[in-house]
Amino acid sequence: MASGQVDMAGAWYVHTIDFQLAHKDVIDVAQLSGAPGEREMCYKGSGITSPAQWRGKIVGVTDLGSGTDDLTLYLAARYHLTSKDFTRVAAGDGDTMVSALEHHRIVCGMTTQPTVTAIEKKGIGYSAIDLATTAGVQHWLGGFQPTAGVLARADWVNQNKATVQKVVDAMVATMHWIATHSAADIGTAMPAAYVSNSLISKAEYVAALAQDKNQFLPDGLMPASGPAVVEAIGREAGTITGTVNLPITYTNSFAAAANQLEGYSAG
Repeated sequence: MASGQVDMAGAWYVHTIDFQLAHKDVIDVAQLSGAPGEREMCYKGSGITSPAQWRGKIVGVTDLGSGTDDLTLYLAARYHLTSKDFTRVAAGDGDTMVSALEHHRIVCGMTTQPTVTAIEKKGIGYSAIDLATTAGVQHWLGGFQPTAGVLARADWVNQNKATVQKVVDAMVATMHWIATHSAADIGTAMPAAYVSNSLISKAEYVAALAQDKNQFLPDGLMPASGPAVVEAIGREAGTITGTVNLPITYTNSFAAAANQLEGYSAG
C-alpha cells in the first residue's frame, strides 16, 4: 500500500502513526475494531496473572516488530518492566504458538482465536490477560485500543473519494451485520475451513466468537479516545517517539456518510 502496489490495506491503526513518523501520509478511513482481539495465553502451572511476572522469562509474540510485540512491550512497561527484563520471541500463531506453549519454550504467548480455543481445548494453557473484550481492554489498556482498520495513502484517498466511499459503505454494512447477528449466524456465513479445522470445531468457534464479538465496532467510526490510547501505548513501549499529529491519521467522514447512506444510527 505504501509503495503503491495496492490502493488500500487492512491493517492496524497504529501503522498510520508509524508511517507519519517515517514522513509518509497514510490515513485510516474506516475503523473495524476497538480492541486487539488478543489474549495472553500462559501455560498451565505457570501461575502468571500479570505482566509483572514476566521478569526473567520468555514470552511469545506473533513476530518481533508486530502489533502483538508492541502490545507486549506496553503491558510490560505498565508493570514497570523494560525490554531487558524479559525475552520476546517470535512464536507465530496456530500450531506454532500451541507447540511453543505445550513444550514450555515460552511461558506466555499473545494470540487470537482460534488458537486461544485450541490451547484451552488441549488443556495446555489459560487466558491470563484479556485484550479481546471491552472490559478487558479497559482494565489492561485503560480504554479502547483501535486495531484493525482500512488504511490508504492520503493522496490516493483525496484523488479517489468515490471509490473509497464505496469500500467504506461495504465495510460499514458488514460491521452492522456482525453487530446484529449471532455468533452462530456468523459462523455459518464464514468459509467452512475457517470455522472447522485441525485447531477448532465449528461449535467451539461459535462459542469463542460469542465471547469476544464486541471487539468489533458496529459503525466503522474511530472511538473518540482511541488514537490517544494507541499513542500512549507506543510511547510507553518505546515504539513511538517524536511529535505525532493524531487528527490527520484518520477520518470519520466516509464512515459517517456510510451510516447515513445505509440508514444506520452511528454510535
